[in-house]
Amino acid sequence: MTAYQRDVKTRQTDVNPVITVRPEDPLQAAASGDERHRILDAAGRLLERGFHLFACDHPDSTRCACGRSCDAKQRGKHPAGRWKELATNSLVTLGSQMTSLRNVAVACGPSALVVIDEDVPGALEAYASEAGEEIPNTFRTETGKGTHFYFSAPEERLGNGLGQLRGRGIDVRGVGGYVIAPGSRHQSGRIYEASDWKRPVAQLPTWLEEALRASPMPNSGLIRADAGTAARAEYGGDLWRLVLQVLTVDMETESRHGRLHWAACRAAEDIAAGYYDERQARQALAAAGVDVGLDERDARDYVRRALRWGRDHMGAVA
Repeated sequence: MTAYQRDVKTRQTDVNPVITVRPEDPLQAAASGDERHRILDAAGRLLERGFHLFACDHPDSTRCACGRSCDAKQRGKHPAGRWKELATNSLVTLGSQMTSLRNVAVACGPSALVVIDEDVPGALEAYASEAGEEIPNTFRTETGKGTHFYFSAPEERLGNGLGQLRGRGIDVRGVGGYVIAPGSRHQSGRIYEASDWKRPVAQLPTWLEEALRASPMPNSGLIRADAGTAARAEYGGDLWRLVLQVLTVDMETESRHGRLHWAACRAAEDIAAGYYDERQARQALAAAGVDVGLDERDARDYVRRALRWGRDHMGAVA
């Protein structure tokens, strides 16, 4: 009997309200029953740890759970509604959100977690080595391209700011953020796998907390002197890092609009953290869009809409 089945059998009432989420093709949902039960069984293990979860997009579903037409590389991560309202510690309520094939995500704030996401394998270990420290033995998930390190959050709130870890191939999710849970499926087809389900969540170490709370380091070597956009002279490293991501898009395999959308979403987080203002982000990212061949009006309009989308869906990570 799976954790989901045990929970349904033993719990007759549920204190959390059932929240309506966007439906999917019922035939596809029925055909994907094994995948659904596997994801919910993993979710049951996370709920036993006290985590708060919610349903989000699955890359194999007919359309993205956010209700928009999303690029293939963006699939599998978008919430199936207002995720801060959907987040629950009840497997019964979570099951009611799975109206079709869905992934599951962990809401970090309600779960009292800080999750370090390595986009570049070994990035956190490299930083720890530079600081003369070691990464605690903590619960972790292997993702589609890296690792999620789970830590218990400190008493003082810690959000999604990177501090001195900026530009190192690392993302952070705390209060106001979420990560895709183990058991879910990445858009590449790979399953998010917990490395050891019995491993506890370690407390966020002091050296890492201090690094996350620190001011960002000055412009790093990631800023290329010959990248060729007018935005370079006016804007600093935090925004310029995102501009570079747009300028280096591989147009044979990626969408310019998709890369611009990703950069604007990251910019929305930076704006909320006070690193720069929205006017600067609009100008810099639109200029980068023009540099990769988009029409100026199209680039400006797309950046404006993508920044708004980023504000509405702030907190997503791989």
